[in-house]
Amino acid sequence: MVSLVLLTRLLAVPLEWTAPAECPAIEQAQRLVDAELERIPESEREGLSVAGVVLRDAAGFRLEVVLRRPEAAIARVVVLEDCSAAAEALALVVAIAIDPSRVPGVDEPVAKAEPAVPPAATVEPSADPGRPVLAEPPPLPSEEPSRPPGDPVAPRNRVPRVALRGTGGVGVGVLPRVGAQVGGEVAAVWRRARVGVQVEHWVRRRARLDDPATAGGDFSITSARLVGGVIFAWRRLELPLVGFGGLGAVRASGVGVAQPAVRSLLWAEAGAAAGLQWFVRPWLGLGAHAELVVPLVRHTFVLSDTRIVTRTGSAAGVFRAGLELRFP
Repeated sequence: MVSLVLLTRLLAVPLEWTAPAECPAIEQAQRLVDAELERIPESEREGLSVAGVVLRDAAGFRLEVVLRRPEAAIARVVVLEDCSAAAEALALVVAIAIDPSRVPGVDEPVAKAEPAVPPAATVEPSADPGRPVLAEPPPLPSEEPSRPPGDPVAPRNRVPRVALRGTGGVGVGVLPRVGAQVGGEVAAVWRRARVGVQVEHWVRRRARLDDPATAGGDFSITSARLVGGVIFAWRRLELPLVGFGGLGAVRASGVGVAQPAVRSLLWAEAGAAAGLQWFVRPWLGLGAHAELVVPLVRHTFVLSDTRIVTRTGSAAGVFRAGLELRFP
């Protein structure tokens, strides 16, 4: 979500707008609110401010609006199925607050916010008539103050979304040559963080001796990773920075020898990745990611006559592109 404050010079009415990246921008919300504020005299706009917050909930989205005046404060909540209508809903709430008669069946007076003034101290008689005793004023009723939209401590939706991601790309550094890599991920995504499980496969690579050129081996890696990190978001863009650790197996197959063998050896890795994702829809994102992989276990592969075919590298670089779906 992004939160911005835009002060209009002409109307001098502050608008505070907080909404997820897929919702309308503050410029659109400001334009619609300005159109409604033009209906009232400029003198009545003095001291007026509008604040709107869009939050996700089980029904879709919830718009919380507060319209403040020096003598009054109005708070409204609107339930939305689609966040794209949030700006129009904000303008409608402002219109009704300015003139309730514009909506059939709505005739709701604006309740003035009375300041809470503690009762004055009272004087009680004492044993000495010449020395009055000041009694403490009775305590005020304990009421939980309402939290207007835009308040830093306003409650936020802490239920994560489920993300499914598929990727494909190229990697170099661990196995021989440059080769393809494919993977998938299931993750829980919050506003500023994500945690997930990935499965990665380094497609088979070939390594051959110079003499004879037909002798050597084929190698591939399959691993499962635990991934976690932070998300920096702006409008429809996200920049995830994550770290990971994984376990799996290196599969080596001998080729061009009298008795070819197949071996599966332990693979352990750690690393970090950074990416950029653009969400064309609230549920559909396109992204590119770059990662650094460091093997925690390295292997040397030899033929039966002790000639070395290849060694796993000390580090690898991977570049991938992918598609991500999010629910709900």
